[in-house]
Amino acid sequence: DEGGSSVQGNLDIARDELARKRVAFAEHHLTVMPIGKNTMQVDDAVALVGNELGALGASYVREDLNAEPAYWAQLPGNQAYIARRALISTLNFAGLSSFHAYPYGKPDGNHWGPAIT
Repeated sequence: DEGGSSVQGNLDIARDELARKRVAFAEHHLTVMPIGKNTMQVDDAVALVGNELGALGASYVREDLNAEPAYWAQLPGNQAYIARRALISTLNFAGLSSFHAYPYGKPDGNHWGPAIT
């Protein structure tokens, strides 16, 4: 079928780019946690996020059974809780990264305690 041929062609390109060391692959996950004062507001927020992701060509899954692990996976050092890992290329990762600003913080006086790095 035509769709399968397209996927196979993209896999061939990815394999070639990887062999030439033009690209690398790593695991990635993204969690969005809409917050509302009641379930109706949360449902509306989830729908809005879903519409925006869809407009960008991204698919999403609303977590029910994995909602708690997905929450904990957002916090540093909790990779074991990641419910849905996916491979991402360095080319795709670059599109998700904000390099126009440098992240900064402070060593002490943080909500979660002192900085670990």
